Amino acid sequence: MTEVSLVVHTNMEIGIESGANLPGGVTGIAYWHAVNAGADAAPLKDLLLATQQSGKLRSWLESNPDEDALRSRLFERVTWRTGQPSGAAQNALLAELIAGRLAALELPVGLAQRVAAEIVERIFAAASETDSALRRLTASDLQEFLHEVARPGQPGHETRWARASWTAQVEEIDLPDHLAGRTALIKELSAILNETQALWLHGASGTGKSTLASQIALASRANWLEVDFRGLTSPSDMLLRLDRTYTDITLGDDVRGVILDDIDSDSVVKHAGRLGRFINWMRQRGGHVVVTSTRMFSPASFQAAQFNANAEKNSPYLSVEEVVELVAQTSAPSDQAEAWGLFIHIATSGGHPQMAAAKVVSLNHRGWPKDALIEDFCGTPSEAIELTRAEAQRRLLEDATEHGRALLKRLG
Repeated sequence: MTEVSLVVHTNMEIGIESGANLPGGVTGIAYWHAVNAGADAAPLKDLLLATQQSGKLRSWLESNPDEDALRSRLFERVTWRTGQPSGAAQNALLAELIAGRLAALELPVGLAQRVAAEIVERIFAAASETDSALRRLTASDLQEFLHEVARPGQPGHETRWARASWTAQVEEIDLPDHLAGRTALIKELSAILNETQALWLHGASGTGKSTLASQIALASRANWLEVDFRGLTSPSDMLLRLDRTYTDITLGDDVRGVILDDIDSDSVVKHAGRLGRFINWMRQRGGHVVVTSTRMFSPASFQAAQFNANAEKNSPYLSVEEVVELVAQTSAPSDQAEAWGLFIHIATSGGHPQMAAAKVVSLNHRGWPKDALIEDFCGTPSEAIELTRAEAQRRLLEDATEHGRALLKRLG
């Protein structure tokens, strides 16, 4: 079987053999590479004799084959590829390669992820055959296999790639009817994003982080996805959703950016490296990432997640001018827009975005009655403010840590 060769492909790093004494103190696999580059083969042969149990390989080595035979029949026929990348990024890459092959064969590319899983099983099945004649796969085998597994997607049975239910294109997401343009802020954040390719937006509930992230994405005029992490407090659930995002991006329509919306800070701290690998993967594809969350975390975790130091921004409240802009988009009398804007800004604790938007909608529905100018300062606050505050308090309790929730309840 002189035509057979072996490639050992693993994500494990090179280990150190016990008792090995190779030139330069290198590992056995490292010296194997050196032998194939021309180094003396005798030390590697001695190591194999010292570590191999009885069997055909040891018997052959003990027969004292010459160096040419050692190289041509053993060392040159085995290639070690250690420390190879693995995980969701590689699965997405495999799906991408298969999608390209399916497209070339005029088969439905939406089947790529399922085919990727089945092709791995097919490879393992072939590799475990006892008959050496069956322990091989050819290009024609691949073509036949792809046609076989894609049969359900033939004309009349087409399958398109479907994004996860928690993922949507940003351009398909409905933004509020009344929305401040925040042009200067969007320009500033877009400049940071273009420089660093990853931005972390944080702030309390209702501060408009998700809307701001969508505005940044829309300003880029590129195709962005938004992945909803709201309510996911289990790190495993967060990681599963993040892993699925690789494939949604890979098989999507030229996705250039992704918003990881309302991600749990505590989960990220525990797995900052996983988020960091995703961000670097997007950078390598020339893409951008915006993460929104209620809280910032330690500089060490921030760095582990591969964010630049200047990529952390707090989602700011609306300015008076921005609230006036909201009012001007309604049926409010134009000569009273500034007065109403100032009143709403003060009544909503200095322009809290969610409360300001709720107040504008409520007043517009009520026809902007003048007696409402003092309703939040004298007596009971308006229903819109009360309901929005209650919602904000509920979200604050949800977003707080266990210790923080206990403290808030005691203060309440």
